[in-house]
Amino acid sequence: MNQQEQYQPEAEPEHQVMSCTATMDSNNVTTTAPTSTTTMTTTTTTPEFQHWLAQAHDGDANAQYRIGTCYLQGHEGCQLDEQAALEWFQKAAAQGHANAQYQYGWCYEAGTAGLPKDRCKAVAIMSEILTHTADSTTACPHAQCYLGWCHFNGEGGLPVNQAEGVRLFQLAVDQGLSEAQFHLANCYREGQGVPKKDLPKAIRLYQAAAQQQH
Repeated sequence: MNQQEQYQPEAEPEHQVMSCTATMDSNNVTTTAPTSTTTMTTTTTTPEFQHWLAQAHDGDANAQYRIGTCYLQGHEGCQLDEQAALEWFQKAAAQGHANAQYQYGWCYEAGTAGLPKDRCKAVAIMSEILTHTADSTTACPHAQCYLGWCHFNGEGGLPVNQAEGVRLFQLAVDQGLSEAQFHLANCYREGQGVPKKDLPKAIRLYQAAAQQQH
């Protein structure tokens, strides 16, 4: 069973990654160094953006991530600039910022910010997030769900492993991610990757996802 032909995240990128609070060992993070540092802003940028930008230049990883998100979505009065967003995400990811690492990997999944669409590369980057996060209960749930989908369907260079997909879906469900609730519900409905079909459990998971407007 392919749960869906194309993996689609449940929300805008900013909302995907803001809930991921874990960080990784920066000594083990593999990133591509930015080719330039884009800092151009418009005259309408908010004071918050200017404050984060100053912090970002001082090396604050969380501020770098925030600036990247602003460029990606055109928030806080700045112009849309995917390349600038990628450069700031790379800077934060190089310091072990899991949110930025997730967003960096997602650029390969979506083929945005000048990067080629490369699911294998996305899987490799997402896997680093989980490898270097000691506590799976605080790891990035969106990365868990994405990798769960890839394991379940044999995508991104991974062999089909429905049991591992279910395990990762469950970890993301434990953190309340509605998309993971939906995927895990499918597993219990079809009896795939789980010991047996469990329609009552599937219904509970669908209901939980629906309560979050999934």
